[in-house]
Amino acid sequence: LLLGLQRSWLPLLGSSVIIVLINVGFTISLLKTDVAKALLLISLNPLWAALLGKVLLNDPLPLRTVVAQIVTVLSLLVVFMPSFMALGGGGGSLFDPLDLFPLATGFALASLITFSRWQADAALQMAPCVGALLTAIGSVF
Repeated sequence: LLLGLQRSWLPLLGSSVIIVLINVGFTISLLKTDVAKALLLISLNPLWAALLGKVLLNDPLPLRTVVAQIVTVLSLLVVFMPSFMALGGGGGSLFDPLDLFPLATGFALASLITFSRWQADAALQMAPCVGALLTAIGSVF
């Protein structure tokens, strides 16, 4: 394990920083936005991971994945339809800037998955521990 850490400290640091972003984003998302909407937006990470895999790792995108992504977007429309209806009645706002936190958190999760796949030979077993440690140190300040 120590030899692997010595050999791949930069990928370990990169994945640990992504984990810090996930930890902070998840906490802010649950504290500052509607919990159901936050969890819905965070759970979009498989959608982002598939797209990142296609763009960055040249993964094939099977038809079933494309269909699943289309169904996901349609499901989002169903969830957010009441907000669209409220806009038509003149009340409320569709876009809440705080919704960017759970969206970014989901994208960070997808980035971690894609980064881990890209650095498959690196020793990233310690990344959750290092990420949690960095998050704890950062929360003190």
